[in-house]
Amino acid sequence: MRMQPAGCVPFVGGASKDHATINPRKGIGTRMKLHTMIGIVVLGISLGAVNGAQAQTLEQKIVTNAQTKLNKKIGDGQCTAFVSDVLKETGAQPMTKVTKQVVENGAVKKIESYSWGKHRVSLGKNAKPVMPQPGNIIQFESCVIKNANSSWNLGFPHHTSIVKSADGRKVTVLHQNMEGGDVSKSKVREDTIDLAGVVSGRYYIYAAVPQ
Repeated sequence: MRMQPAGCVPFVGGASKDHATINPRKGIGTRMKLHTMIGIVVLGISLGAVNGAQAQTLEQKIVTNAQTKLNKKIGDGQCTAFVSDVLKETGAQPMTKVTKQVVENGAVKKIESYSWGKHRVSLGKNAKPVMPQPGNIIQFESCVIKNANSSWNLGFPHHTSIVKSADGRKVTVLHQNMEGGDVSKSKVREDTIDLAGVVSGRYYIYAAVPQ
């Protein structure tokens, strides 16, 4: 006995005018086309997301990564531990120790410092501020900054920050170990500093370099 598919009415002779018949092969082809179209759309979205990620510059990656660490203690709590961690995770070259020659009170002396990639500029007291770019790294060396409503002691003798943004003379930075005292309680924080208020010491601006 031949079984009829559920929902189908058997007929003899010509096609009935009272109901329609379904072509199974045509239905399968339609479903395959639909699945193919969905696959293409999903693939396009995925490729767009990948291309968007690839379009980010190293500086943008640094800022994005640094912001994910806000209110967290990174490494041992030192400022360099935070910056080093961000550079490592974004594929930038690590910090190196350097010796710099500076002039203080008319006398030339050498200081130990850190380099974070390509050196852009060195600035100090009475120097016209040069605005860093987001993603740049600022290395402060015994830098005292005083403004009308704030005072900063950046570096005993060193302090390192990542630039989040810059507006006019003011720069917003992300950094760690700003609380003073017990470094184990240090967490990444955000501060805005007016670089025009340097009264002593100096700072160096670096652009990170890919590995």
